[in-house]
Amino acid sequence: METESREAGGAQVVRFCEECNNLLVPTNKERVLEYKCIKSGCDYSLQIKSRQKDDNLVSSKVFSKEKTLIIDKDFVLDPTMPRCQEVCPVCFFDTAVFIVSTDIEDTVIELVYICANPGCGHSWRKDQAS
Repeated sequence: METESREAGGAQVVRFCEECNNLLVPTNKERVLEYKCIKSGCDYSLQIKSRQKDDNLVSSKVFSKEKTLIIDKDFVLDPTMPRCQEVCPVCFFDTAVFIVSTDIEDTVIELVYICANPGCGHSWRKDQAS
């Protein structure tokens, strides 16, 4: 038995045991999607051997391609954060804390600087000093 539930990302199928009507949970067995009954003692299972790409998909999420980096200004209060001699383009304080930012899609690694002046907290990347 299958029930479809609509969510923001599309349709998701909830499967139930044909013997005891309990929920079937997905497991990955030898690269084949298999649903097993959650009731102890029930040995019912259902294997999905489809060749289509999305048939074995349990869930998915679409990520935004925008670069959003949330920077906590309290990083400058942490004495274990690495510091360097970089001048803040806003307040001209000469010390900054830096963190490594990675972009999964482009495999680009860049440093993000945070002004160590507690009254400023401005953050910038080396290529954009604004």
